[in-house]
Amino acid sequence: MIPAIFKFSSLSRRAIENICLYLGFVIVYSLWLSSVPEKFELFENWVDFYLPTLDREWKHLRYEFLSMRPNDSNQSINSPFWLYLIQGSLSVFGKSLFAYRLPDVLLSAFAPVLMAEIVRRFFRADLALPAAILVGAHQSVIGFSRTGGYIGPTLALSLAIILLGFSVAFENNKRAWRPLALTLFLVPFFYSTVRYYCLIGLIGIAWKFLSSKDFRKTHLIPLGATAGMMVALGLALTQGGNLDQALIFISARGEQFLITDQTVKEGFESDKIKVEHRLSSLMSEMIPQRVSDLSQFYTSGRRFFNHRYLATRLGTTWQFLSPYILTLLALGVVSCLIHAITRQRYLIVLAWSVWSWVPLLVTTGITPNRMLLGVPADMFLVLLGASVPVDIVNKLLPEKARWIPRLALLAAVLVFSYHSIRTYFADYIQYPNL
Repeated sequence: MIPAIFKFSSLSRRAIENICLYLGFVIVYSLWLSSVPEKFELFENWVDFYLPTLDREWKHLRYEFLSMRPNDSNQSINSPFWLYLIQGSLSVFGKSLFAYRLPDVLLSAFAPVLMAEIVRRFFRADLALPAAILVGAHQSVIGFSRTGGYIGPTLALSLAIILLGFSVAFENNKRAWRPLALTLFLVPFFYSTVRYYCLIGLIGIAWKFLSSKDFRKTHLIPLGATAGMMVALGLALTQGGNLDQALIFISARGEQFLITDQTVKEGFESDKIKVEHRLSSLMSEMIPQRVSDLSQFYTSGRRFFNHRYLATRLGTTWQFLSPYILTLLALGVVSCLIHAITRQRYLIVLAWSVWSWVPLLVTTGITPNRMLLGVPADMFLVLLGASVPVDIVNKLLPEKARWIPRLALLAAVLVFSYHSIRTYFADYIQYPNL
């Protein structure tokens, strides 16, 4: 069937693959999208309270939407364009949970496509499709792509920044600067984790700028223009560079412990932060506890499955899968280090995975939403680990037979991903908010 599509279409295989990935995950994320509406208390808040503010005067919009002041909602109201998307969906499909969540689904489904492009263009083209499927079928990605909030789309934004940043650095693509500047402009208006994850996409640019005179010469002007835009945006969002406003922005509304008392006082989670959880006890109490929590996050399976899965099936399935997945993760790290000898960009994958740990050591907790943007890196590491025996076997086989181990790897990815999707929806009704 696929060869027939190529024969009668002017689209390339890569384009058809990306379109199929996008439409496939739109369908997955849309399954039972209107179910269990009473479980989602944020729905009525957004539709009945926040949307009408779009009709107010610009002064109010500037104060409410373009400031970095804390608020009491898990879905930030600092994104006016997000509310316009929801309002547009409601005008087309009526006031319903489906219409409220649809923009989330349509934007989040770009994440596996962007992951495929990153792997295809900068790492291993043969692993592009499996990597995309693993990311799109991850239970945390499915869950946050269906909530109606902007956590799911934040993953797509992060991957877009990484893709465009890599294109500038490793393809010497000057035309990628404009869309890169646009995605960086959106960073302050999305979930707070992207404020530091966006740096992963800029590592290659920074290295090239420091190490290559030709690169500096070619990209100095667009780099300067992008930096100037970000400085201007920062001044606008912090009321002219006000330190207190900047600290509120950095603290993610009180979720970080490396903040001032004034910031904590204004954050919506301030009442949950105990006095001892301040800078004075960071090294002695918080970081050791967070390291323990982070270790458990991986070894308990929560890195690879969402809460919903663990609620009923932790005992048997994870005990069976745990040694295999954790071994593949370790093999992937070793494989990354070996690849980095000749292609240093593989070190960015390791940095991408580890970078999610550092800020979380000083937060109120290690949770799937705060770890979401590191999912692509960790799933790619697992896939690299799984590719090690495949690559070894391929060296022993004649060229005509090398498709067999690759097909076996893809089949394993499909089975694992199907299992992840099926168990998510099997428990969805019972655990809709986990």
